Parts: sequence; C-alpha cells; structure tokens
Amino acid sequence: MKSPPRIPSATSLAARSRTSRAPTLVVSNSNARPFSYYLHEARAMLREHGSVKLEGVGAATQHALVVSEVLSQRGIGKVTAVRTGTLDSPRGASERGDEHAAKIEVTIHGLAM
Repeated sequence: MKSPPRIPSATSLAARSRTSRAPTLVVSNSNARPFSYYLHEARAMLREHGSVKLEGVGAATQHALVVSEVLSQRGIGKVTAVRTGTLDSPRGASERGDEHAAKIEVTIHGLAM
C-alpha cells in the first residue's frame, strides 16, 4: 500500500525558495553607476528574493566586494560564497596579445530582521 504524497509545509517551501538560484546583480565599471546604486539594488533583491549574487569584472570587482562588505557589516546579509577567476579576451584585443580580466562572484543571503 502506497503512502499518500507529502505536502510540503510552508517552512520547507520558504527554505527551498531561499536555496534556489540567487538572482544576479551585475556590477559594471565604476564610471557607469555610483556605488550607492548597487547597494540599493542589492538590498532590494535581498528583501524580495532572500539572496543575491554580485558579479564584477575588472575594475568593477572593487564595487562588488564593497557592496558585499557593507551589507554584511550592517547586518543585512551574510556572505555565503566567493568565487574568483579570470576572463580571457580574444586575441587581438590589444597590441600585446592575450588579455585577462579579474572576475568575482559574491553570493549573499539575507538575514532575518
């Protein structure tokens, strides 16, 4: 005899939604938008989705790190993962040949307020 299907409780649904893929906020070059814009957007995503992933390449890595630190220091979120790497530009992008750019991805989960 088969047991009836389990209906997930509201708490397990909330936990599952928080563990689902975090929405990504791509942090662009520091000349494109001010730091406060990215901080505001990250806070809004944390409130709405419970987590956010900040991505920055090149000069934008600094903004991604600072936003994650500010959110952590203010008790708004907790940094749960940091990934670093490099991106390769196609040959011919400069006169020197191959170019590499630093890349960072910071995942932040919101704290219950």
